[in-house]
Amino acid sequence: MPFWVVPPARRRAALVLNDRAGALLGREGGVAALAAALADGLAAADFDIVPVGPGALPHRFAEARDCAADLVVAGGGDGTIACAAQALCGLDGVLGILPAGTANLLAKDLGIPVGAPEGAIRILQAGAVRTIDVGFIEGHAFLCAVMFGSPARLGHHRELGRERGNGLNGWLRFGVAFLRAARRHQAHHYDVVVDGVRHRVHTAALTVTVNALDDHATRLFGRTCLDGGELFVYALRHRSVFALLHLAFNVLRGRVAEDASISVLRGKDLIISRRTGSLRVLVDGEERLLRSPVHITLMPRALRVVAAAQA
Repeated sequence: MPFWVVPPARRRAALVLNDRAGALLGREGGVAALAAALADGLAAADFDIVPVGPGALPHRFAEARDCAADLVVAGGGDGTIACAAQALCGLDGVLGILPAGTANLLAKDLGIPVGAPEGAIRILQAGAVRTIDVGFIEGHAFLCAVMFGSPARLGHHRELGRERGNGLNGWLRFGVAFLRAARRHQAHHYDVVVDGVRHRVHTAALTVTVNALDDHATRLFGRTCLDGGELFVYALRHRSVFALLHLAFNVLRGRVAEDASISVLRGKDLIISRRTGSLRVLVDGEERLLRSPVHITLMPRALRVVAAAQA
């Protein structure tokens, strides 16, 4: 359905920009200049900007939610968008996305251009509302993926170097991070309970996604269905570093579902545990250390977001 069926002369937008988002670190001119430019762009698109005070992201998104704006606009990566979802989930508020992170997986799924703020603002102005599923791991909202094992260690090493921004240096640091994670690449036993049925999984890389990864999307962790109402568990069958490299290659070209080295489980309620007392996990790109076992649930069609009309 069109976002603005009968648009008012001016609409109210609350803008929350994460100055620690991957694409903004080390940005020339500073985040303040970008925030001003985005505010000007939204004003030109017939939005009145509702001021949001300083503070931690959860506080700012809660303030944006409560200020009676027509739209809460989140500028950042997938972790920032998940933080906004935590505030808006289950409510009538609408979330708009200005992608400014490292991967921007959800923005790509919604057809929002990355690296082109003007194009993203045009979608906010004339896009369509989609209602999508939201995952929760121990109370933390996520919209894309939760990773265990080697992918989580990779994210940990990548996080250590991200303060110096992205670009070529960012990719070099990512390569170093991959080598460090690969050096500790080893399989672990996980108990994965899916809708009450227990599965014993021996893997070095375990990923849970909100709805299925879709080879038709032909992009990194791409999904074409965002409201299917299921969680998917992908586990790497083989334990070698070569298998991890092969999986990484298929992930980068959007061909995970066809990878014979992956086993798949699906359901609506998950409990994942290891004998260790804690689990290092990557939740939509944000590192967390959680006590085992972890409980992962799904809230179907719980978040309203603006997407490209054809997405």
